[in-house]
Amino acid sequence: MPESMTSVDPTKPLAPWSDFEKLAQILANLKGHFVLSINDTPETRTIFAAHRIEEITTTYSAGSSCGHSKRAQDLLITNA
Repeated sequence: MPESMTSVDPTKPLAPWSDFEKLAQILANLKGHFVLSINDTPETRTIFAAHRIEEITTTYSAGSSCGHSKRAQDLLITNA
């Protein structure tokens, strides 16, 4: 049986925390592997604590004006 990989990149401002709790449950029962990219907050660390969490620094440039970009701390969360 081939392995699968699911990539998840939700937008926090558009979803309540209860949706992320549901997502964590779904991902915990996923048969294949997943990688989730999400903002680094205490809430996300708590909700996804059962999974492997890696801190990353990223640069957001979408929506920026005059070529300015914003650096931010994100998390990569996976079961792989």
